[in-house]
Amino acid sequence: MLDRFGNKVSIGYSEIELIWIEAANSLRGYERACALYDISQMSGRSVANVREKANKMRVEKVHQDWLRNAPAMGSRADRGRPGGMPPSEISLPSMARLMAGK
Repeated sequence: MLDRFGNKVSIGYSEIELIWIEAANSLRGYERACALYDISQMSGRSVANVREKANKMRVEKVHQDWLRNAPAMGSRADRGRPGGMPPSEISLPSMARLMAGK
């Protein structure tokens, strides 16, 4: 799509660009930065836009992995306590102990 000045305007990301960004996300450090720069050059987008989309895709992947691996909420009755330990019994303080500070 072209704007009124004849410049290319990209709306959304094509499937191939998403595949490129996903592949770039699998790289580390400088290689990832170079790959995102190359993607921005091939797609005609700014490096900042491509980096922002890559970061959103990384966060979404981490979230999906967490949802897949996390146990369901409330799946265990004794959640938070080691297996089968009863709650501790604490005796209530006497009135004299409560008033000792005054």
